[in-house]
Amino acid sequence: MPLADTRITGSPSISVIVQLVRDGFGVAAIPRLFVDDLIARGEVVELPLQPSPPSIVVSMSRRSDAPLFVHGAANAARAACHEYCEQGDRRLIEWL
Repeated sequence: MPLADTRITGSPSISVIVQLVRDGFGVAAIPRLFVDDLIARGEVVELPLQPSPPSIVVSMSRRSDAPLFVHGAANAARAACHEYCEQGDRRLIEWL
């Protein structure tokens, strides 16, 4: 395909981007943790990138005087992240 015919499209929805790739509409830069199962099943392939893209850092903060439900939601998110990290693919997780 000539470069002039190349289209670049964005979407705020990772699931939409993944579906477009699965349906053969192109390539996408998606963190592997969102498509690892699809790669394992052969539904999509991973293209080698050099250099590797930078890591995605996930962080959370809240005000110390926030309402109790905010603290509860933050604790639930922390627990979910911890559980994911314990069960997830070690190639996809790096503790900081």
